[in-house]
Amino acid sequence: MGPGQAEPVLPEDLERPAWSEIFGRVSPLEVDIGFGKGEYLIELSARQPEVNYIGIELSRKRLLKVRDKLVRLTRPNVRLACGNAGVLVPRLFAPGSVRAFTINFPDPWPKRRHHKRRMVTKSFGETLARMLVPGGMLTLATDDWEYVEQVVEELGKVSALASVFQPSGYVTSLPERVETLYERKFREQGRTNHYMRYGRVG
Repeated sequence: MGPGQAEPVLPEDLERPAWSEIFGRVSPLEVDIGFGKGEYLIELSARQPEVNYIGIELSRKRLLKVRDKLVRLTRPNVRLACGNAGVLVPRLFAPGSVRAFTINFPDPWPKRRHHKRRMVTKSFGETLARMLVPGGMLTLATDDWEYVEQVVEELGKVSALASVFQPSGYVTSLPERVETLYERKFREQGRTNHYMRYGRVG
């Protein structure tokens, strides 16, 4: 790393830090859950340098590869955390502190016996809603129709979230989005990508 460049990977024992001290400024905070190869997070952080970004990834191998990219690119507005988002989100963020969460193409666990492993549930939706600022947004993307149905059903039970895309709860195009590798791959294969967005209410 260059002189004065901060380590992008957050300490594992961090609990609800003062993000203004970590980033050296007071800025909106947005979180990318399951960032994979990091292309979405890296591009978004370049487009919006005034925003502070936290990326959460379960795979340490993937996290370290993205960490190296961030160091090469000198991207001071991104930090990374390794672990299960269900554990990290309530540990890292205070209620009402996050402007936006994004979950791009989470593992759909297509076999019925594995459905319980899916990330998006009513309980997790309630956790994310608590951390959002009033009017904050949760955006999800998947190409798996059964997962769309589950997300719409589960998040429909969260009183603090309201779907932006009514009445269906989803759209199949978001032109302003940064496109992920999976997104482009599925689109080129002729598969339909689905996008869901929920706003924090109350």
